[in-house]
Amino acid sequence: MSKRILELSTGNNELYARRRKPDSIDVQEMKTQAKNEREKRKAERLSDLATSLYFIITVITVVVIITCPYTYTTTAAFSLLTELN
Repeated sequence: MSKRILELSTGNNELYARRRKPDSIDVQEMKTQAKNEREKRKAERLSDLATSLYFIITVITVVVIITCPYTYTTTAAFSLLTELN
């Protein structure tokens, strides 16, 4: 029984030591590449979101201009539309 406990302890210590070792150059490069790819996908999603928001704001502004001619709201909406362009 104590031989089994020793084996378990030794294995646990080896796993602990392996986790504490610094990553090899290959692993560091893979992690950097994965991080860059995640950041690229995130930037693409944000760009798509910005495009969608711009379209929505444009549509709302046009609707406000059409439905409320010659009001302060229309002037503000038109100003917002020109600022976005």
